Amino acid sequence: METLLFYISNISKGGAQRVITTLSNHFSEKYHVILVTTTVGEGTYPLNPNITHLSLDFAAEDIKANKLTKNRKRNIRFKQIIQRYQPSVIITFLEREILRVLYLKPQLSVPVIISFRNDPNVDYSSWLQRFAIMRLIKRADGIVFQTPDAKQFFTGHYSSKDTIIPNPIHPTFLKERAIGSRDARIVTVGKLFPQKNHALLIRSFAHIASEFPEHTLEIYGEGELRNSLQQLIDSFGLQSRIFLKGVRNDIEKVLEQAALFVLSSDYEGVSNALMEAMALGLPVISTDCPCGGSAMLIRHGVNGLLVPVGDERALVESMRSMVNDPVYAEALGTVARKIRQEVDPQVVFASWESFIHDVVSMGKEIDE
Repeated sequence: METLLFYISNISKGGAQRVITTLSNHFSEKYHVILVTTTVGEGTYPLNPNITHLSLDFAAEDIKANKLTKNRKRNIRFKQIIQRYQPSVIITFLEREILRVLYLKPQLSVPVIISFRNDPNVDYSSWLQRFAIMRLIKRADGIVFQTPDAKQFFTGHYSSKDTIIPNPIHPTFLKERAIGSRDARIVTVGKLFPQKNHALLIRSFAHIASEFPEHTLEIYGEGELRNSLQQLIDSFGLQSRIFLKGVRNDIEKVLEQAALFVLSSDYEGVSNALMEAMALGLPVISTDCPCGGSAMLIRHGVNGLLVPVGDERALVESMRSMVNDPVYAEALGTVARKIRQEVDPQVVFASWESFIHDVVSMGKEIDE
């Protein structure tokens, strides 16, 4: 195994983008790594200079072209890249990129590993998308799932080698927390998109704001809902208590002394932000969102609390119980830190490398 090719839409902010760049950087120390992105442009996450970064879009006319022309050109360029670099394996994340690679698979003569990073019920929600993935998934040589629920979605439609591998977290989240009392801050991290349902968290905090006048809510992330979320905050008159903090590159520093981390998403794969908060030893609350990532991480009442998706009353009561009883909250956070043993980067890298080797070796045996 000499050359690994990773393929994703872009390397801007996002959980899948973070994971694929982390894997690319790690494996580039040992193998030749090619990172292909569909769109052109610099990414948020830094790349090791050893990595060959290529894009399927590289000219102004690509942006202006109609959808069919754009996809045809992208397919041609992807095949050209494969022919030129002859990778040992292709590893691809995200729904559109997975469909592209599986569609082209008979023309590539390269083992393909696909990895689903979100709830497949959402990613393949239209009948056409679902029909396409169910027909094409059997072309994959290996499949990496994040949760058993995601795997269950495809049961009966493939016979490929599969595995479940958690996301690696950055080593900065593995450090010991400085001894001292926690700040009166409730925090969350995530794009300001509908999926994250920050409005639920804002409304829930508004219910308990008068009970806990020293506490604030900090929401880290950017996105299309910033204005509407700010309007919601303003409607409660909580401009001095709830803050949209934007993006931070040192998020571990603002998280580690917080009183509580809350994930209010309607759906997730496995939330990187939730894992990072747990690794730092924060008390955590999460919605029990599909496709089962939060439930895979949290044992309710042992290392955190789970609440039903969209259940404002349940979230209010869980937040109240945590803030009211900091000793209980701290006990949950202490157990939550044990997640580090599962998501330590070296453990995750070893799992990925072993799986990649198995898939490549299996492909060679078939060829022989």
